[in-house]
Amino acid sequence: VQMVPVDVERQRVEVERARVTVERQELENKAQFETISRDLQVDLARIEAEKAVRIAAAESYGAAMSNARMTVWGDPSTMNRMAETFFQGQQLGFLLDGAIQSTPDSVKQALTTIGQELLTTHSPSSNGDGTAPAPPTQPASPERPDRTP
Repeated sequence: VQMVPVDVERQRVEVERARVTVERQELENKAQFETISRDLQVDLARIEAEKAVRIAAAESYGAAMSNARMTVWGDPSTMNRMAETFFQGQQLGFLLDGAIQSTPDSVKQALTTIGQELLTTHSPSSNGDGTAPAPPTQPASPERPDRTP
């Protein structure tokens, strides 16, 4: 007769353990879905920002071309190539801005130091070894005999 309360208590422990397992799984799912939702919101915001940038770039290009006083020589595709080149330049600028913003400061500092060193050793005012070149010499003038009458 005493076995029944022990079995009941054992069953309660098992039920509680199963409830905790289910609750833990629910919390993990919520956390995962919150992360996915947050990532989705960031991606949507990035897409919207890119859309706004492209619209602004197209509007500014259109305004610049409509106010420009220029003569373009070439076939009908010349303006198309000009526009493509303009927008490729814009894309490269955005790419470089993104790369610069995401580069750690330590890497930026190292690149700055390397760039300064290259400018110092390879500038026209350097011999390539960090020393200044010798001043230019005057070419020797040919000797002229004195022409006194």
